[in-house]
Amino acid sequence: MNHHLLSVSALMGGFALLPLSRPLGQPSARALVTDDRQVTQQQLQCVRDSFATYFHGGTSTTSHSSISPAQVDVDWSNLEAVMDSVVVGRDTIRAVRLHYGLQTSYGQNAYRFSLALEVLRLAPLGNDNWTVLPVSGRFYAVSGTGQLQKTDPATWGEGKTYFDHAFVRRTSNTRTFVAVDPDVDTRMFILPWENEVLALHDENTKCDAVRFVCIAEPGNRNGAVDEDMRHHICAVALDKGTELVNNDPIDPARPYHLKAADVGSPCPSTCADAHLPAQGMKLKNCP
Repeated sequence: MNHHLLSVSALMGGFALLPLSRPLGQPSARALVTDDRQVTQQQLQCVRDSFATYFHGGTSTTSHSSISPAQVDVDWSNLEAVMDSVVVGRDTIRAVRLHYGLQTSYGQNAYRFSLALEVLRLAPLGNDNWTVLPVSGRFYAVSGTGQLQKTDPATWGEGKTYFDHAFVRRTSNTRTFVAVDPDVDTRMFILPWENEVLALHDENTKCDAVRFVCIAEPGNRNGAVDEDMRHHICAVALDKGTELVNNDPIDPARPYHLKAADVGSPCPSTCADAHLPAQGMKLKNCP
């Protein structure tokens, strides 16, 4: 799937750098062509199933089970208000950085996925790389009702819980689980705002929330063997809790209509800057 997708020109709708802050009620900027960043219902189910197979929560490498729920819903009106309060200039775009967490209040081996959301500006460096510019004071924990609650990142403990209690099965040809490693494994995920999250909402008119879904994909495929499994995120529009995604052909005029969105970067957790090339990759372990 396409975790490093949009070039500067694509993010800017195929034109030179322009301000992308969108007045309320105006259409968002969007890429001119579709590629592998839209996700069908069948594909989404495949990578969800992979997450349940390859990532578990528990107390040890021998005592663990699938993380459930492996998704976090965020109320749209709350999210949009936070993002609309951030001003961008001609040389920056907005983005959200999702910090991975776990909550352990569901029993010894029952862990649910949680998120903190940080607001960013991204400035282009060239060669599809972007400098990450956090917005001061814009770090939020996501509540159980989907609301953003301003939080001190130094005291948000669910990130530490993730690395204390999450385990990964690295390859498809082994049953062995090992502890996730903050120096190796993805611990956060950056999603462009205008050309992904906002476009996802605008092209699904009944969208009242966004569901950030845990997915797993291999970093490499060696023949039939999936290797280096990674935890990534896919965004899905919701209408009163119903996922707005199907298997119909992609509409080039509305590429995110009834499709999930997979346009993001696991950087800087695995590299120094956000890397967003123009073209995505085909799924490596799904139809």
